[in-house]
Amino acid sequence: MARSTNIASTVISIDMRHGAIHYYSMPKGGRTAAVHHVRGFVAPIFSEEFNLRFGEVLAEFAEAEPSAGVRRVALVLPDEAVALDHFRLPLMRSDRNLEKALDAKLATIYENREELCLNTAVVDKNKEYVTYAVGAMRQYILDGIRAVCAANRMLPIGVTTASEAVVAAVARLSPSLARESYLFLDIKDTYARFSFVVGGRVAGGYTLPFGLEFLRAGVYVPEDLLFDHTLGELTVLNAIERARSKKLTKLLDLRAGLIKEEDPESEDAEELLDEEDSIRNTLTKHLFKMPRRLPSYLQREIPEDVEGITRENFRVFVKWALSLLRTNPTVTALGLPKQVVVNLPPDLSYVLDALADEEKENGIPFVRFNGADASGELATALELMGGMKAGGKMLSVLRF
Repeated sequence: MARSTNIASTVISIDMRHGAIHYYSMPKGGRTAAVHHVRGFVAPIFSEEFNLRFGEVLAEFAEAEPSAGVRRVALVLPDEAVALDHFRLPLMRSDRNLEKALDAKLATIYENREELCLNTAVVDKNKEYVTYAVGAMRQYILDGIRAVCAANRMLPIGVTTASEAVVAAVARLSPSLARESYLFLDIKDTYARFSFVVGGRVAGGYTLPFGLEFLRAGVYVPEDLLFDHTLGELTVLNAIERARSKKLTKLLDLRAGLIKEEDPESEDAEELLDEEDSIRNTLTKHLFKMPRRLPSYLQREIPEDVEGITRENFRVFVKWALSLLRTNPTVTALGLPKQVVVNLPPDLSYVLDALADEEKENGIPFVRFNGADASGELATALELMGGMKAGGKMLSVLRF
């Protein structure tokens, strides 16, 4: 009886990348199909406008699925809503002194500590050091969503992040991973999420702005064109132009001066504006039309068949996985991942076959997560299933 009070049967998930709010409810006993509703929003995430829309959506959900009493729900928020950190402190004989040291460290890291809700947990301990994990969320976010829920007769018994919910679903569908350390790659339609898992708990994450649509495109796309670095690259190009001739800077200065003249529409002004636009158009065309050129010895032969191209596109995910494992020693020191577990549809499982021969070179195996095969559409939304455990007793700094 006590266990049921800690487990939610309804999950409200906020997906900021698709501008969607999900309602997922599993009837008691699980004998009938789950209920899944989706509504959209266009307001800035966690703004006043968002909270108003969130309230409207919850009212629609409540009307579609009426409840006699207060509905107990779990909330799944975007990973971006929470900051996750790890740090070490020297081991002290007195727990009180250690608490003071922890408090001082938190005050140093988070200057706006009064505005945050903080969770801490010891994740490693030896004779010299204690390693803490810290989860931080702005208090106004929690207060806002809880107030909206209360206004719609919903009680959030657990608030967590998408990564934590996904890992909870993985543990439920594949019990052998429940306490393992691994890197989980969840490839969705338009993006992909990496989650570092240490002993069954999330220790970090990273998101890529491309997913299954890129993988299934059947067309080879250079990696640099998958990211939008427009602002940074344009800044660099402008700096190069200024360093060479400073012509662009002079044009901008002259333009500003001419606008202040009595006749800003003179022929000289128009010529300078046209010349400035011409330079900017040249830079823009160079920026957007030309992919990065690598030396021939760094280039791989591009396959001609669709499956070969799909395998080649998947290598971008492999590269990022290996890079994340290599460049995050603070996280991997907590528990070295034994494998990279990849969630992707069964028809794309062949992309992993070619990696088996490279396992010794890469130093880590890539395996497909097949635990979601039996769950149908939830394979693409594991956070909905995992969100139901957000009210459980498992310790995590990502649960509020």
